[in-house]
Amino acid sequence: MKSDRVKHRFYSQKFAKGLILSDRLEKVLSVFRGHHFNRMLDIGCGDGSFSLLLKNFSDEVYGIDISEDAIRLAREKGIKAYIVDLDGEKLPFENDFFNAVFCGEVIEHLYDPDNLLDEIQRVLVPEGICVITTPNLASWLNRIVLLFGFQPYFTEISLKYNVGKFGAKTQDISGHIRVFTCRSLKELLKLHGFSVEKNIGVNIAKDLPFLIRPIERLFSRKASLASYLVFVAKKQVT
Repeated sequence: MKSDRVKHRFYSQKFAKGLILSDRLEKVLSVFRGHHFNRMLDIGCGDGSFSLLLKNFSDEVYGIDISEDAIRLAREKGIKAYIVDLDGEKLPFENDFFNAVFCGEVIEHLYDPDNLLDEIQRVLVPEGICVITTPNLASWLNRIVLLFGFQPYFTEISLKYNVGKFGAKTQDISGHIRVFTCRSLKELLKLHGFSVEKNIGVNIAKDLPFLIRPIERLFSRKASLASYLVFVAKKQVT
């Protein structure tokens, strides 16, 4: 399918190269501080730069990504990395294999997020920790621009053109397919056998015009209004 070719091309070009710690990644690290795990999985590991930081909290860190180039670079860093397309493919691990999973900016790129969550639930030990980050469709800024008839940020109507947005005529295509609100992701996690322990708002003030940065920092304190979400969930014991 053409959409599959586009997806593979997008990931081969866009995987993380190097690492700049954002507010999102700092808050992910703060969740894991104080823990030490036997095995962790980094879903969407890119070139493995963030996976290396996760080694501070785990004896072993594994990674998966759809990009062959990314996996090659991650392996060069010592990450046990595998190529997986989570739109239909299973994770190459046994049940109850990991104590913790980080899934950063992946779920919004999938046609089938249910397969992703089922697989995370399967490979986690009972009460294992899962941390998921994703953009927030219902951020304070999206609520305002939608009120005036603009396309919400983090969403796109075309594989070629990023149109309809206020002040974003030349913004790159992000490849987002499913975009979540705080409420919808919480409900979906529960349906897949997770208990939501915490949701944390993330701000992107440094990427916004100077005059609205204080507003962004203020609203990011409430997860349901923040630009990005960090969800902390545990696999329920059955």
